[in-house]
Amino acid sequence: MVKQKFAAAADRVIDTYRNNEAQLIYEKEWERARTMAGRALAVDPEDSVRGKLRLCEGHLARINGTSHRSAQELSLAVEKFDEAQKLLPKSPDPELGLARVYVYGLKDIDKGYEALQQAQKRGYALGNREKSLLADGYRDRGDRLWWDSRNVRGLPPEKDQIQRAADDYKRAEELYQGISPWGKSIVNVVRVRLSLESVNFRLQQIESGAH
Repeated sequence: MVKQKFAAAADRVIDTYRNNEAQLIYEKEWERARTMAGRALAVDPEDSVRGKLRLCEGHLARINGTSHRSAQELSLAVEKFDEAQKLLPKSPDPELGLARVYVYGLKDIDKGYEALQQAQKRGYALGNREKSLLADGYRDRGDRLWWDSRNVRGLPPEKDQIQRAADDYKRAEELYQGISPWGKSIVNVVRVRLSLESVNFRLQQIESGAH
């Protein structure tokens, strides 16, 4: 009974994060969940409880790593979520954590997308929060490609780079439109469209032979 009580306290936080995208889960709540999962593990060292403990540790490392831009904390978060995944093979929870680390922390939209696909395979239906996460990831990569294209301005690789930026902006726009008016999606649609206009204008210049 004692173990169940501790485990249930940790589950409440984990379940809220998974099922209620409107409710933010703060660091303090993950800390409390980690403490409770740790106590449950002390009573009964089984895999599922250890998996939940690793999950909470992963979220804490993710929050710290993202806010302090710490590569060490971010790679620790990936490590903890990977461990949680092995201990909780049917749960989408580790993948949801990984997606956030990859997109907001490590700026790797492809790996973030992959993690969300894995979460879907484990029965998770992507909601507004995850679609917004993907949109942010594509928008950010589009920004980086567009910015970096200035280094190859007037050279053969420029067109390809700008085309990739345009593709990312289009994907971001579709995702933001699909969840509008959730969160900041309306503002972001406008922002992405302006970027897309600039990118397309430059593409037209290249096509017409201007430099």
